[in-house]
Amino acid sequence: MHILARNSNTVSGASSLRPYRWMRLAAVLLLLTGLARTGYAADGPLNQLRTTIDAVLEVVRVQDLELAIKHENISSIIAGRFDFPRMAQSTLATNWKKATPEEKKRFIELYTRLLHSTYMAHIEGYTDESVEYRNESIKKRRAIVQTVIISNGIETPVDYKLHEKTTDGTWWVYDVVIEGVSLVSTYRAEYQSIVHSSGIPGLLEQLENKLQVEAPVSTT
Repeated sequence: MHILARNSNTVSGASSLRPYRWMRLAAVLLLLTGLARTGYAADGPLNQLRTTIDAVLEVVRVQDLELAIKHENISSIIAGRFDFPRMAQSTLATNWKKATPEEKKRFIELYTRLLHSTYMAHIEGYTDESVEYRNESIKKRRAIVQTVIISNGIETPVDYKLHEKTTDGTWWVYDVVIEGVSLVSTYRAEYQSIVHSSGIPGLLEQLENKLQVEAPVSTT
């Protein structure tokens, strides 16, 4: 497995992705980020991601660790880099104001569990994909890390959007963009339709039912 360093502008692959494939690609990119060696400042967003993923890789490589413990450890690690509350609020969009405080709290919990569960479902399928870094741009307290995942000759652009917390200078992921379409926007469109027909209680019920089918993942 290796990291390519060329600056190709050729991009190929599917034009649209289901949310589950989004998270698989995000998982692959995060794992590969831990192997990259770049010249960015140590306190920059890319290197902070790399620190997180080095820790993820350590857990993934432990062969005799109980699966439930492995999932719990990885969940704790990624919880320190992804701003799930902000992602949840952005996903609910204008419906956020319509929700009660209790509904907001519950939605954040369910949404976070869903993303964790989806991440876990695909992270162990990590193989020999490679990644190219096209650009890292920082504007004030926001950043975009532009990358391309290469798998079986197919190139898929994946961008991470991050924001810097003013309190400690850490960078947090608040969206993942695959082939020009954001993960948050994809879920937003799906959830707006559910809220329109069933209200926020109906959305919460559907998320709860979905999580009951999938293997539970701790987010603590």
